[in-house]
Amino acid sequence: MALNTKKPKSILPSDIEDWQSKDKQRRKIGVVKFESEFSESGYVEFFIHAPTKEQVNAIAEIAAERKAGWVTKIQELAINSCVLAGDLDIAEQDDSVYFALNEQCQLLFETKKKL
Repeated sequence: MALNTKKPKSILPSDIEDWQSKDKQRRKIGVVKFESEFSESGYVEFFIHAPTKEQVNAIAEIAAERKAGWVTKIQELAINSCVLAGDLDIAEQDDSVYFALNEQCQLLFETKKKL
């Protein structure tokens, strides 16, 4: 598994409204920004949303199995599940962005598990 770098790099407000009207899981979409020397603007932003129940269960299964590479698989699944748009190429290049984005996505998973 790897990061899905084919996601849109940015989105319009109309895209957000469209997603929110079609998918209850995407009613709460947040934006996170991180500084990055790999970005021309000096920062990169990601549009994120809470994972689905199925995505939370998939992470739990990977964690329970603890097979080779399980931590990386969890990180990639968390990011791929929660990021709607953003420059994931930069996240792959810039470790600080990757780990900060992963932390934000993991927080969404933890919050979802508590509900």
